[in-house]
Formats: sequence, C-alpha cells, structure tokens
Amino acid sequence: MGDTEEMNEQTTRGHGDQRVPTHRIHKSILHDVLADSDIGVFILDQEFTIVWANETVGEYFGIDTTDILGMDKRSLIQDSLQYVFENEREFSQRVLATYDDNTYAERFECHVEGKDGHDDRYLEHRSKPITDGLYAGGRVELYYDITSQKERETKLETLDRVNTIIRGVNKKLMTATTTDEIAQAICDEFVSNDLYQAALLFEQSEPEVVPNLRGIAGIEEEFVQTVLEPSKSSQHETRPWQVSRADELTVFSNVSEESALPDVFKTVAIERNCRSIIKTPISVGSTIFGVLLVYARQPNAFSSQVQAVFAELGETIGAAINAAEHKKLLYADSVLELEFQTTDDRIFAGHTSNELGCTIRLEGIAPTADDLIIEYISVEGVPAETVLERAADDPSCTSARVIESDADEGLIEVCLSESSLTMALLEQGVRLQAGTAINGVVYLTVEATPDTNVRLLLDQLRQEFPELELTRKTTIDRPVQPVHEFRQFIDEPLTERQYIALRTAYFAGYYDWPRQSTAEEIASVLGVTSPTFHQHLRKAQRKVFSQIFELGM
Repeated sequence: MGDTEEMNEQTTRGHGDQRVPTHRIHKSILHDVLADSDIGVFILDQEFTIVWANETVGEYFGIDTTDILGMDKRSLIQDSLQYVFENEREFSQRVLATYDDNTYAERFECHVEGKDGHDDRYLEHRSKPITDGLYAGGRVELYYDITSQKERETKLETLDRVNTIIRGVNKKLMTATTTDEIAQAICDEFVSNDLYQAALLFEQSEPEVVPNLRGIAGIEEEFVQTVLEPSKSSQHETRPWQVSRADELTVFSNVSEESALPDVFKTVAIERNCRSIIKTPISVGSTIFGVLLVYARQPNAFSSQVQAVFAELGETIGAAINAAEHKKLLYADSVLELEFQTTDDRIFAGHTSNELGCTIRLEGIAPTADDLIIEYISVEGVPAETVLERAADDPSCTSARVIESDADEGLIEVCLSESSLTMALLEQGVRLQAGTAINGVVYLTVEATPDTNVRLLLDQLRQEFPELELTRKTTIDRPVQPVHEFRQFIDEPLTERQYIALRTAYFAGYYDWPRQSTAEEIASVLGVTSPTFHQHLRKAQRKVFSQIFELGM
C-alpha cells in the first residue's frame, strides 16, 4: 500500500482538486508553452542529438523542425546552420566549443543575415548543461530575438556618431572664410568618419545647367563628370544634385531599387559601395545655395532622427555660406549693381505709397536677435502717423512705431515678417543699397558679387515674388580706397549682437539730439532687456573708438 502511494505521488501533481499525471504536465509544457514561445528552443541529449525543437527555431533559421529531430547538432551546424549567420565562423566555434566542454553556460549575440529567404534579425544565444533527469549530460539552447533592441542601439549609436561629425563641421565653419573652403571642409569631415563613404556639395543651378561642384571627398571627380554629363539628355529623371524647395530633403534608402535615379548614377554609386544617399538642401529661409549629398555604405542608413539632424545642418551651412558671401561682397574691388522693380501689392511700402499718394524711402535696415529685419523708412507727403496706422493692420509688419514726425513727413521703424522682399534679398547674399516706393511701384538697388548667377538669383526671388523685374545690371569698380575698407576696419572687432545693437541704435535715432528712441524702446524691438542692450552697445562703442583712436584710424 505504501509503495503504490509513493509511485502515484511521483507520477502525479496536485492541480486544485485534480491530480494530473506528470507526463501530461511535461507534454503540456513542451507543446502548449514552449512550442508557441517567441524564444527558439533546442533540447539536446548527452550525445548532442536534437530530441526537441520548437517552431520558432524553424522560423529563425529557415529549417523544418520535423526534419532535424534525431540529427546530430554538430552536423546541422557544420552542414547548414552556420551559413545563415553574418559571422558564421565565430558562431560555429562558440557553439561547438560548448559540446566539447559541456560544463559552462554560454551567452552571445549573433546576426542572421536577411538573404536566401531568411529575415534579417539579431538573436541572443543562451545555453547551459542539463544536469538532471532523462537528458542529463545534454544541453538546452535558447535563442532570443533582440532585433528591436539592436535597431534602437544602432540608431542611437549612429545618431551619436552623426552628432560627432556635426560638431566637427561646426568647428570648421568657424574657421572657413569662403564658400569653397566651407564646402570642402564639410565634405572632408563627413568622410573622416567611417560612417559615410563619400560627400559632394553642389552649387544650386538652373535645371538645364550642369551644376558647379564646390566640395568633394571620398570619391573621384571623374565619377561626378560621368554622372553629370548624361543629365543633359535625361530630362525625365530625378537629378540628385538639384532641389526646387528649401525643405526638399530626400533620402534614397536603397540606390539599386530607386527607379527615379539615372541608371548611370546608380551604377557608379554601387560600384563604389554606396548603398543609400541623403540629399540635403543648403539654404537660408527659402533661398537655396546648393545641395549636400552624403553616401552611406549600408541601405536604410538615414533614420528619421538622422534626417532631422541633416535638415538642421543644411540651414547651418546655408547661414555660413550666406555670411561668407556677404563678407566677399564687403571686400570686393568691384560689384554687380542690380536694379529691380515690382508692383506686388503684398509689399507694405508699395501699396501704402499708392493708397496714400506718398513717397516712402528706405533709410536703413538692421537685423533683430530673432532673425527678423527692422526697416527705417522715411515718409514724404503724409504724416508719419497715417502710415503707422496702415502698418498696424498690415500682415507683413509685426510691429511699427514713429521715430520722428513733422507735418507731412517723418521716420518710421517697421519690423518685417520673414516673408518680406527685404528678407528674401538678404538671404540671397546681396546688399540692399536703396529702396523707394512711389505710386505703388517699388524700386530697389542691390549690390552683388561679380560672379553672382543673376538668372538663378532672379528665379529664386520670383518663387515668392513673381512680379519682380530686373531693370538694370551694371558692374561697378570701387575706388582705390573704398568705403568698404573702413567698414571692414570697424566691423571686424564686433560680435554679431554688438553690431546689431550699434546699427539699430544709429538708425533708430538714439544718437540724435533730442533722442528719437530710448534704450528701452530699442531693447524691446531687439527682444532683449534694457541692461543687455546697454551692455552690447557700450562694448560696441568702445571697440569702435579703440579702432579709431588707438590704431590711428
């Protein structure tokens, strides 16, 4: 009686009020729990023969689990299993070593390559000896799918490496002084890190014109010529070196599958181990200076987070090129003088001069801390207060105030929105010299560098202001001792904020007697506190006086 009770106790387990045979519990664990688990499971006996494997193993490795039962696991690895892994030799050595010395637990990561019908996935192998029971001396092997975790880690690692590149780019932007220096420094920085294969920076051009290459690294220039020349007869194809909008960032995730790309472009890129490309507009506002192409060795190399970083970089590079072009214009011995006119009724000075029958002239401009533009305009023919009333209701003016007023004339400070024609001109790297509005017609005179692509400049301006017309283009030689030499002498020591404070104070009548604007009013326009404005202004004044008095100006 006692022996029977002991046997029943060994072969049954309590389950509530029921008693379930042990073999049924074991069978349920295998077929109801482990068989449907998302963990791949191998159970090996003491000879390392496969006695059980679940369907997840079949899914992960592309094998039929019913065909491998009773097979020597060593043979399975050596004949087929090892070849699904990226590093087949390492996988084989590490697993087979556990069979040679079945005394320790093993744990490592392995990569199943996405080929021959297998899904690309990362697995974590965990295995240990079986020490008790029917299969004592055998081994249990588990494979966990860690693909999502690895993708997150890879994205974070890539983003960190991209940010390292961006920091390097920003450092080089601080020392590069010309557009060509900026372009080449950027391309060099991208290929200095093994994350990317090549980088090209093209100048923006008209659609039918072969673009000018300003920077290249990681790839020979013959590649560029091979790709560019056929573009003349490939009007229907995508041109990776051109963009039509400042926000047109494009990713070619797998070059070989991009049907819109020119065949010659794809062929040459693949031959040079370039599998994915990001095309980033180099821009300031809506003005496009060029396109940066960065090539990666792997498909799908540019995640949404990386794309966001590149979009911001495009604006940073655009600002640097814009500043370089302004500096180039400042130091030029000759300039291109361009005259424009327009009747666009969205321009405040234009429609106001027509409605009020007055003349409005541009007296000066100054940037603000938040990248807007302040215009100081003189009014003739009506009281300044009348024009101020119009500005208050005009969508292109964010704020306005009267600085000086007489009977039928005055001076007004107007802060313009980002969509103003003045802002569009400055974003092009030109210098606004004069502006007048009479009877609804706005006349503008600007200076540009002699090598400016006037047609492209006009085309870009007309995207926002289609009625703009170029009425005159003249090359002007500056005198032997031009005014710009004095401006260089004065401007160089000033920081951007000091220059803004000094320029705004001058045009706002801060130095007039009596003063036309208080420090508080100017600080408010610039979006800073009064003490901050005073600090910038005093430092700027001291630097200017130092240039004049101490350096013998």
